[in-house]
Amino acid sequence: MSDSLVTFLTRTAGNRPKMLRCATESIQAQDSDRWQHVVSRMETRASREHANGTIAEARERSINGRYVYVLDDDDMLVDPGFAEALEVLREPWVMVKAHLGSPGERHDGVWPVPWGEDWRPKFGSVSTLNLVVRADVFHEYKAAWAGGRGGDYRMAKAMWDAGLRPYWLDRLVARTQRISNGAAEPWWWGNSMPAAVTGGEA
Repeated sequence: MSDSLVTFLTRTAGNRPKMLRCATESIQAQDSDRWQHVVSRMETRASREHANGTIAEARERSINGRYVYVLDDDDMLVDPGFAEALEVLREPWVMVKAHLGSPGERHDGVWPVPWGEDWRPKFGSVSTLNLVVRADVFHEYKAAWAGGRGGDYRMAKAMWDAGLRPYWLDRLVARTQRISNGAAEPWWWGNSMPAAVTGGEA
């Protein structure tokens, strides 16, 4: 059994190689080597609804980290101590900070909004990059990702409604390389083609 602290899940069509390389290198720059990186590729184009559905279809046997963190190919980590910070945690899910957008863009800013105990699961208050979910909890609630836009919000709300409250880890962990609207973006979760899996030792 692996002792990975976190499994990073990256959805990509392979059509943004520079961004994918940047995302991968940001994972490889972690201070800890106790991580796993699962990259899933698709050659056809699909909607955001399909992209979110692929999270819901994530195969349990392919994930060996204590926590699961979705880092898409147009995102990147900015905190090299992120994985190491998870070592002492056992909470069902963790909220971390992430910077979305670039200066001058409508979505530019740090999420979630608001930060801390006053936060409640509302549409637009949380992003994928804010959610760090323990693997057993991830598999229990991942179906909430399916069904359209706002999969990250729906998963957070499902955990919240079940009485699970997030642990607030006050670290700016990741940022978007660019904001995308999800439309016509191709995604896949590896049901037809083999997923590329690497570990921190690679």
